[in-house]
Formats: sequence, C-alpha cells, structure tokens
Amino acid sequence: MDTVSSTLTVTFQAPYWVGIWARTSQGVTQYARIVFGAEPRDYDVYAWVLTKHRTLRFSDAAPADMPRACANPKRLQRTIAAQMAQRGVSTKAQQALQQTRQQAALQHKRARSAQRSEQAQQRYVQRQLKKKQKRRGH
Repeated sequence: MDTVSSTLTVTFQAPYWVGIWARTSQGVTQYARIVFGAEPRDYDVYAWVLTKHRTLRFSDAAPADMPRACANPKRLQRTIAAQMAQRGVSTKAQQALQQTRQQAALQHKRARSAQRSEQAQQRYVQRQLKKKQKRRGH
C-alpha cells in the first residue's frame, strides 16, 4: 500500500503570509505555493484546506528524501524538535516552485511569440491586398 504524506508550512514572506504545501507519494515530492495575504488564523487555514485545496497546481515531481524509521524514540524526538525549530521553507521547495515559475514564464513567452508572428503575418496579408487594390485602380 502506498503512503501519501502532506505538510503545509505557513510563513511570512514580506508583505504576505505564504503557505508551502508539500505532498510526498511513491518517493516523489511535489510542492505548491499559496498566498494568504493577511495573517491567517488556524480556522482560516483549516477552512481553506477543506474548500480550496483541490485547486492547487503542484510543481513537477522531485525525488523525495524519505526519512528512515527510527528505533530510538529520543532521537526521533530530537529530530522532530529540530524540524519544528526550523524557520522558513526548505530550499528544495523553493527550487521546485522556482522551476514551476520558470516553466510558466517560458510557456507565456512562446505563446506571446506565436501571437506576434501571427499578427505580423496578418499585417503582411493586408499590405498585399492593399497593393493589389491600388494597382487595379478602383
């Protein structure tokens, strides 16, 4: 049976409160970014998760660093305390989100380029028609 784990980390990235949703499944981690705006309360985050979590666009799959099961409960407790004390978002999440933004920008650039070339082609055709009409002499 496959195990799926998700974490939502809410941090302040001036001037907004941002949530990073990390989803790990089958050894692959995907990230999504949520901008909350004003500081969200616990019930705001909970309501958001219940209603809008399906609209998230996750980044491409990145290999996950799966934690090993720890037989020593004190070591596990120290590890959890260290993770709780950690500030900010993991750099892996930031890299995945940056890659997603770059891909979206590249797609936008390609679409804009195609649109410009189409407009140039239409202008060329219009010029040719205008030339023919002038040559005919109304």
